[in-house]
Amino acid sequence: MSPSLATGEMMRLVEGHREGGSNVDVRLVQSQIGVPISTENPYMFLLADVEEALSCMPHEPLFDLVVTSPPYNIGKEYESKKDLGEYLEWQGRIIDQLVPRLREGGSLCWQVGNFVENGGILPLALVFAPLFSGAGLKLRNRIVWHFGHGLHNRRRFSGRYEVVLWYTKSDTYTFNLDAVRTPSKYPGKRHFKGPRIGEYSGNPLGKNPGDVWEIPNVKANHIEKTMHPCQFPVGLVERLVLALTNQGDLVFDPFAGVGSTGVASALHGRRFWGVEVVPEYLANYSTAVFLDESHRIKGGQGVTAQTVLSMSHLPQMKLVLSGTPMPQHEADLLPQFSFLFPEVDPRDKSPVSLVRPIYVRTTKSELGLRPPDHRFKTLPMNPLQIRLYALLRHEASRQAAGLNLRSRREFRQLGRTVMRLMQFTSNPALLAEELGAMHPELMRAVIKEGDGPKLSWTCERVRRLVGEDKKVIVWSSFVRNVELIAARLSDLGTEFIHGGVESGDDEEFDTREAKIKRFHDASMVLVANPAAAAEGISLHDVCHHAIFLDRSFNAAHFMQAEDRIHRLGLSPDQSTTIEIVECENSIDDVIRLRLNAKVARMARALNDPSLSIEPLPFDDEEMELEETGGLSEDDIDAVMSHLQDPRWFSA
Repeated sequence: MSPSLATGEMMRLVEGHREGGSNVDVRLVQSQIGVPISTENPYMFLLADVEEALSCMPHEPLFDLVVTSPPYNIGKEYESKKDLGEYLEWQGRIIDQLVPRLREGGSLCWQVGNFVENGGILPLALVFAPLFSGAGLKLRNRIVWHFGHGLHNRRRFSGRYEVVLWYTKSDTYTFNLDAVRTPSKYPGKRHFKGPRIGEYSGNPLGKNPGDVWEIPNVKANHIEKTMHPCQFPVGLVERLVLALTNQGDLVFDPFAGVGSTGVASALHGRRFWGVEVVPEYLANYSTAVFLDESHRIKGGQGVTAQTVLSMSHLPQMKLVLSGTPMPQHEADLLPQFSFLFPEVDPRDKSPVSLVRPIYVRTTKSELGLRPPDHRFKTLPMNPLQIRLYALLRHEASRQAAGLNLRSRREFRQLGRTVMRLMQFTSNPALLAEELGAMHPELMRAVIKEGDGPKLSWTCERVRRLVGEDKKVIVWSSFVRNVELIAARLSDLGTEFIHGGVESGDDEEFDTREAKIKRFHDASMVLVANPAAAAEGISLHDVCHHAIFLDRSFNAAHFMQAEDRIHRLGLSPDQSTTIEIVECENSIDDVIRLRLNAKVARMARALNDPSLSIEPLPFDDEEMELEETGGLSEDDIDAVMSHLQDPRWFSA
């Protein structure tokens, strides 16, 4: 999920500091666990919890400077006050995630004040020091930030300073002293004797500002003042940015607030990423929102959808982007429409009629792409597998008969039941433990017979294609299948990607980026999970053959996985082959029926006849699956018909 937000508040601050405004492109991105964050954006806000945002970033050195003012754990409106030990544990987890992402010559600046409890104070600098030293950082300065205004205390002296802890990762670090020199106290003073008599005695650029800085804090009448109760002054972070980074360096603020660090970075040609969990601080003024992969808010429920929809009234301009805007049914369009027009009641209106006047779509045919060649290979299960599948389906039918499918909990229960059928047809061994307890002798006999027909055929087919010097990508919705196929085909140098493969530098052997690079360069086979790899990678320049060992009811997963090798950039005469492996008389029949219906419905709604996945007979010459297997309410009738087919009860 990545809604991009150019914040008017940050731009207002930039314009307040630089005459003539700014052309900086600032982005706010909604982070989602498991979805890697692109490193291509020079200016980016992440609307997310900081730990979630960091988990989506490459685990590699990224930042030249990390600078922030974290919550002080004193109960401000943007934080929940914690036990001090719990607070430090939380901050320690964040620091442990930041240090590996700090470049070798980089710096980390943590601006802190006091923790106050029952009238007593604890300088946070004291308790943070062991966290940073334990992470291998070296303290260079404890900078005192002195300001003249603040709260007035009656039982102790009023606090008028806080501190900035400046740490470096190594002994070789950026320090541009000349960029932050301040005017000398006696700029015209000269040497009065000795060999330099008559020359200026001080540096003509000014003096070292020292480690006590007089910088006004942001109070009511300050030019930078926004709604944030504890705003970071641009002047403070500006000095750190100038001294500790160079032009083009990347600055990161994990508690970005209204974006003061971003302003200081943008003013001086540095790139900036920031994280903020409170959208109001970022979107209190004129904003423009670009909601990419907008189909991810389908249903309008869940954390992602609710977060996006909750701020839909804030922007002055909005744009939604999606190649698969209705992956399940027409109702998927409604949350996207409501994001654009929260003031319009869409009830009792056709979702398609609402969207048609406001959308623009570029079809693959308009891009000059040759339609992909869809083929299917239908394989029979062996007699023992048929018996076990019949038992499994009978149990699923019995469970489904008593479910109230209007209940989300019971709907998910049906989804998990259907997913077991999908696992069995894909690879019976995936259910070995579960079915072994229920039907031990039959399951042992099935396992003794070897791989299921789909897995066996897929491995043989891959070897045949590689023998023809063709690269191939194999898709499976199940992580264990992904790893098993990669192991079976390891002699071909097979790479694999699923939700457990971390992002990182392509020079690190086991990262997602390294695996993709090796597939581009040398490897002939890539095995992947659609939930983890169906977005964000392009393989069309090296691979033109895909095999789907299995599919779920999620049309978006299938279409986006296909798009990895069928997309803009292909020559008009380049063919693309998509092979779909199915077991006859199984849940695969239902999935094919439902996916065809969903894609056809999307094609009609979007007036795009190039959307088609109707396969031809095959000529022989996450992250795990979503909890419900991609099942939607529209799929229920087809699933129930399959479960209750009387032919299977005599098997």
